[in-house]
Amino acid sequence: MESQKTMKAAQVEEWGKPLKTVEVSIPKISSSQVLVKMFYASVNPSDILSSEGKNSITRSFPLPLTIGYEGTGEVVEVGKDFESKFKPGDKVFCVTMGTWAEYAVSEGDNCHHLPSDAPIDVAACSYVNPMTVYVMLLELQAEGHKSVVHTAGSSSLGRMFIKVMKENGIKTINLVRNNAYIKELQEIGADYVLNTKDEDFEKKFKELVASLDCRKVYDAIGGQFTGKLVWLMPKKSLINVYGVLEGDLQIHADFWALLSQDSKIGGFLLPVAMQNYPKEKIAEGYQKIFAGLKGTYATKISKVFSLDEVHEAIKYSQEHGSEGKVLLSPARLGIKG
Repeated sequence: MESQKTMKAAQVEEWGKPLKTVEVSIPKISSSQVLVKMFYASVNPSDILSSEGKNSITRSFPLPLTIGYEGTGEVVEVGKDFESKFKPGDKVFCVTMGTWAEYAVSEGDNCHHLPSDAPIDVAACSYVNPMTVYVMLLELQAEGHKSVVHTAGSSSLGRMFIKVMKENGIKTINLVRNNAYIKELQEIGADYVLNTKDEDFEKKFKELVASLDCRKVYDAIGGQFTGKLVWLMPKKSLINVYGVLEGDLQIHADFWALLSQDSKIGGFLLPVAMQNYPKEKIAEGYQKIFAGLKGTYATKISKVFSLDEVHEAIKYSQEHGSEGKVLLSPARLGIKG
């Protein structure tokens, strides 16, 4: 372990108050944990909600709370339970609360060796988006769907969703709010792209899902739009909400629509969904993701910020989310200027 005793971390000290980059003690690990020197950590919408106190799961955590849920780095200390798996100097990807810091503590089971040729920046985005898409694929296959609607077609996850589903023979109906994305998404394999702002969107959408007998939606918008989907989808459809890009934490679904359509609205929370599959299947997923970081599971990195620029990173992510993923680099790697 390096000689320094403190580190920088982006923390919430009080709910409702702005995030702060502060100097804190480097945390100690237990026998089942690994201490990782963070190279890169991704900035995800769920992280931003956590930083604002709008994520009911992280809001139950004690304060102060270091934000960030995934990232890459180098092992610096290993608990005795995992000494046979990790050693100092190993390059790893970890899933743990607190990656927006110079050092993060991860449970050994949530820490994964990276292939030697893995791009260390892109690999920092291996959980929230790639594992979500991988588990969605498993779910679609288990339920027997041949087509699916995704409401955030131009997002980083949306682009990955298109490529993975194309590779596995599932047709995608991708929704966007800007015609500029249509050609781009078609070029990477989107079967159908519809603009929700078009005057005839609802008519075209309803005809398309009916012709494909499509009865599955992954919705990242939420709010009023989820309720609209109940009417637009065929009867007996499944609408899984996994995001609230509309900014409304409430789902507004018409009671009579649910009754007459006999459709269901449910949630899709990755940690919960992963529990439906054996550990071996999830481990297999990580290997596919790491192998595909330059291809099917590639993530475009739009900009890298330092920990001291965490507010700028959040703002840039919110304003330019469709351009690629924003990273924080506690180690100040890949930062220009």
